[in-house]
Amino acid sequence: MQAGTFALIPIEVIQDRRLTYEQVHVLMALFCLRGGGFGVTPASAHDIASLVGMPMDDVTRILRDLAGLGCLRKYGFALDEVEAK
Repeated sequence: MQAGTFALIPIEVIQDRRLTYEQVHVLMALFCLRGGGFGVTPASAHDIASLVGMPMDDVTRILRDLAGLGCLRKYGFALDEVEAK
């Protein structure tokens, strides 16, 4: 990711008291990796782990937890693609 990359993040991400610090970081990474469009991002758990500096197992668990909370929908095999709601 090049310097100066940023993401527009819905205020609901910041206001949702259910979310942990790590979950917010993963959501912010998803918004960065979606490339300015809305909807589905082709980001893999590996891409997200590299961006946030977390082990891939932790990112996979966090993505599963976020899907359970209704924060995103997962598509594809092993969370290969996710859609932030």
